[in-house]
Amino acid sequence: MITQDASSAYDPDPNFDDRWSDDSSTSSDEGGTLSLAHETETRLDMIKSWIKACDENHGLQCCTPKADASIWPMWVIDVVDECIVEGDIADRYLTLSYVWGGVQTLQATTTNFEKLKRPGSLGRDEVVLPKTIRQAIDVTRLLGERYIWIDQLSILQDDCEHKHSQIKHMAEIYANSYLTLVAATGDTADFGLVDDIDQMLNETPQNNGINDELYTRMFLKNRSPWNRRGWTFQESVFSRRNLFVLDLAIGYGEDPEACPKSLYWVCQQTWWYDWHPAAATKLHRSLYKPMDHQSLSIKYQASWPDFRRYLELCQSYSPRHFTYDSDVFLAFTGAATLLEKSFLGGILYGLPVLFFDIALLWSHFGIASKRKWDATHDESSQPPSWSWMSWHGELLSLYWKFAYEGIAYEKRPSTLVITPLVQWYFTGVGGAQIAITNEYHKYNHLAQDDKSTPPAGWSRTKSSLGNSGMHGENVYFTHNAPGMKFRFPIPLVDPSYSEVTMPVPVTNRITCQTERAFFYLAKSEHQYTPRPRSLVFDAVGSYSGFITLPGDWHTSYFETETRIELIAISTGSVAGHDLRYKFDAPEQFHELGSIWKFYNVLWIDWTDGVAYRKAVGQITKAIWEAADRELIDVVLG
Repeated sequence: MITQDASSAYDPDPNFDDRWSDDSSTSSDEGGTLSLAHETETRLDMIKSWIKACDENHGLQCCTPKADASIWPMWVIDVVDECIVEGDIADRYLTLSYVWGGVQTLQATTTNFEKLKRPGSLGRDEVVLPKTIRQAIDVTRLLGERYIWIDQLSILQDDCEHKHSQIKHMAEIYANSYLTLVAATGDTADFGLVDDIDQMLNETPQNNGINDELYTRMFLKNRSPWNRRGWTFQESVFSRRNLFVLDLAIGYGEDPEACPKSLYWVCQQTWWYDWHPAAATKLHRSLYKPMDHQSLSIKYQASWPDFRRYLELCQSYSPRHFTYDSDVFLAFTGAATLLEKSFLGGILYGLPVLFFDIALLWSHFGIASKRKWDATHDESSQPPSWSWMSWHGELLSLYWKFAYEGIAYEKRPSTLVITPLVQWYFTGVGGAQIAITNEYHKYNHLAQDDKSTPPAGWSRTKSSLGNSGMHGENVYFTHNAPGMKFRFPIPLVDPSYSEVTMPVPVTNRITCQTERAFFYLAKSEHQYTPRPRSLVFDAVGSYSGFITLPGDWHTSYFETETRIELIAISTGSVAGHDLRYKFDAPEQFHELGSIWKFYNVLWIDWTDGVAYRKAVGQITKAIWEAADRELIDVVLG
């Protein structure tokens, strides 16, 4: 694995000649012609049939040709010559996704790398590889493939520059992989794909009288260590084709005979599993199903800033576990590198610059816990208090929803409107103060003003969607590049850009000038909802708004009234009827009039002249403006 935490999986590409057995038949169904293994005798035969069927029927969505890939691994494992070779040799490669678990193992370093490039070096008796890695190499060979990318051996672990470069492009390495082998059961690299891979692959799948698909998915969601670890995140999200190797008895305590080892295939268009004696028939039929599944690798490679998909990604990542919490930023780097190509301004510690003031309004659903940082790490490599990555828990989409409603997804979007209030800056090389620009907000007025001229490349069309919610005019906008309908134009990145050239911050702190005021958290007034909140009072005891609390603070902050310092970061408004049902506002606010106007605020605390976010909240606009406020300079760490 990349660090001592989690698990990575990446395996390069193979040559394949004469991969498929002559024992096949051609069958026609629903107008399609399909070449398949006529009978599945072993699981190895089945895997080959799955790969062949996907190659022939799913096309480029499930497999990227090398010629179309902008990123390719620098080094891969040659499973035939048993050594490390240059990635350019491979026309395609597999990848491995597994939980490392801190196992002591052979790693590629600047010291031993020349030896590892010698043919036969990985097959020597004295070379000890974890069971999972050894079995992945064997499976690659059995499938007739030649190359696999595995982080421990394909990345120079003691070359910081090389390592960071490979991690930065990790999402693309997985996305361009021919197939990802997923060790979904073990919690360390010593566990193996299964106990005996040869026995499993040479067995004939059996029908065990169990709801196989449901059971498999429940295992992956609730019991698989692989699905909970942070370093496996990019592999699961961006791999176009995954072959899960499962031991479903593990974790459920079932009889191994009733819950055997199992294979589960997930690609861009379908999923297949091996628990049926008629698996080939299921395979045959599934090729003609409408696409009801799409792995995230395609979704997140959009030509426009799809904030809804980005939210899904962050929600999947935020609850994941790390052996070392300090890895949380590094493990997200590959995903951010790929995604920021469609977000003007890039992504800053998990927050898209394009929607920065909205992204700052993140909170958590239920209990969240503060991640613990290693004091020896450089400050710029760790998420700041204003980033959602600084907490472990389920991310809440409440206010981020506004950003993705620029796209015409819903007939009746929410009435929430967010408006920037302050200008944020970060520090670049040489101390330069670089503005964080919310370009998104420059365009949303075009939905209301039908006399304004849309930006170049955009056109306005009257819509039949009905009430457009936050925008009064029923119109939509289209652009010749994305081929989507938008509620208003949004800034697009030139698709010819291969890299985002956003300046690199030298610290994780951001600065602004804004107003602050002091309020009080209510004593014993905590609202026991899935989103822990406290009502906020002003100096004369009037209900002023509410704070969304992280963690288990409701047990420590409600014994007495607590004076809190708030800073304003943006303004907002929302229709009264949305307050209760869409925004779960405390009941004291349910009877408000047609529009509630408010300030979005951060509760902050200070250490050595640096402010740190404690929570986010909303204060009624009139009450904030009547409060005793002062203008201050804020350094937010």
